[in-house]
Amino acid sequence: MPGAAPVARIAGGDLETCDSSVESLVLSDRGIGGTGVAPALADRGIGGTGIEPGDGLGGTGLNPGGIGGTGLTTRSLTHGHAGAAQGTGIIGVLGGLPDLCVDGLRIALDRPASISVDGEARTTETARPGQVASIEASGPAENLQAVRIELRHEVSGPITAVAPAGGSVDVMGQHVLLSARTRLAAELRVGGWVAVSGLRDAGGTIHASRVDAREPGSAVLAGIPRLVDGAWQVRGVPLALPPGVSPSGQRAVVRGTYADGTLRVTTFAEEPLARADGRLRRLVVQGFATVADGKVGIGGGLQADVGPDFGEAPPPDLPVILELDSSPGSLVAVSWHEAPAAGGHAAPPLGPSSWLHKLPIQPVQLAATPTLGATTTTKIGAARR
Repeated sequence: MPGAAPVARIAGGDLETCDSSVESLVLSDRGIGGTGVAPALADRGIGGTGIEPGDGLGGTGLNPGGIGGTGLTTRSLTHGHAGAAQGTGIIGVLGGLPDLCVDGLRIALDRPASISVDGEARTTETARPGQVASIEASGPAENLQAVRIELRHEVSGPITAVAPAGGSVDVMGQHVLLSARTRLAAELRVGGWVAVSGLRDAGGTIHASRVDAREPGSAVLAGIPRLVDGAWQVRGVPLALPPGVSPSGQRAVVRGTYADGTLRVTTFAEEPLARADGRLRRLVVQGFATVADGKVGIGGGLQADVGPDFGEAPPPDLPVILELDSSPGSLVAVSWHEAPAAGGHAAPPLGPSSWLHKLPIQPVQLAATPTLGATTTTKIGAARR
């Protein structure tokens, strides 16, 4: 295929195609760097083969749908495989480019992939380190290929408070902790609009991995709607819901106009972090975990059974990566390990059941947080060696 970049592979822990100093990457659903590869989910089939969207990509059964906008597919992953689940779902902080480096894994971009941001489809979008990515990938662990990519924010809207010491802000009333690892690309002032990428802990606080300036407009908030004194709220923010909308208790992404402390909702989409429908055979999820009564939960809304080889419970204040096996009606947490700093690599998962612990993993050197406004953009079609 003329102009296509070589396939990136993990070999001996060598992460030469993951670079935390690359500050942005232009993603496109039209293929790689203008090579003319058709979109992965185009309605006219794949690359002239005649494969239609309902048939999936190359017989893998990957096709549109997605687990509530997380990027994890909900349909036809078993197509052509006699019921065997296919694919890997990966959710975590984006740590390097020009491949997607998330949760200590590298996901190659050598094939077309569909793109969305907070549940809204995009034809192009710019990915940046520190953003939280939810990815569906095909292929074995050592050669993962992105099929669906979603960039997601826990909150996107006006700053409502700034701590005097500068260590935290509130965005639409959501408490956001900043640290030396937070990639800051915004002026933090009350009334300024920002998009916050990060992970929630069990108490609902967002540990920001990236904060980007944005124009005022439609506000976005992710969380589980709760009925409090007869009124719906998400994370303490009252919702003015459209007629006929009745939340079911699943994690949702709500979008609308934020004024006087209330979000007047124009778009309401229930988007669970992961669904136990057995259509993906494994999940790798980054977050703050709590373990109780044989269950492990992630602050963003995921809950799973604790597997026999899970080991000791992780500290609740430590960001970790959970590996989960998925089957119909069941999510089982197989193992966990400490999350890598700023998206780099950490120790392999604990437990003999892990499929990741066999991969050779080495630390990567992380670049310092860049100065505001100093960015370098890499397109997918750039040469990679």
